[in-house]
Amino acid sequence: MLIVSGSISSSGPLVNYREISVSSSGDVSWVNTVSKSSLTNLYAGVPSKAFLHLDAGEYDAKGTILTLTENRMVGLIKHVVSQGGEAGTAYRVTANGRTRKALVEIIGSTGDELEDVD
Repeated sequence: MLIVSGSISSSGPLVNYREISVSSSGDVSWVNTVSKSSLTNLYAGVPSKAFLHLDAGEYDAKGTILTLTENRMVGLIKHVVSQGGEAGTAYRVTANGRTRKALVEIIGSTGDELEDVD
């Protein structure tokens, strides 16, 4: 498994400081936390390094369609909330650009109700 760490700064909404992992089968994974502002605007940023391995478009998360755009994954926060997520909930996203499948796993609560810093 390859771990890629990003430190590219950007004024855009990409999540640049998150590490991603890439498996030999093409699975790209990252961990994030639901913040109060992401619940309000239903916005989920994506690590910029993930775009080296994933193409924009639709990913099937066990029947829920998540749409990867140039800087976000549309539908991700709603999907996390539907699984019991709330502010402070950590979750892992695993997506595969070849199969167009995604898996969203609730990891647990961080105990913090973090605010996004854009």
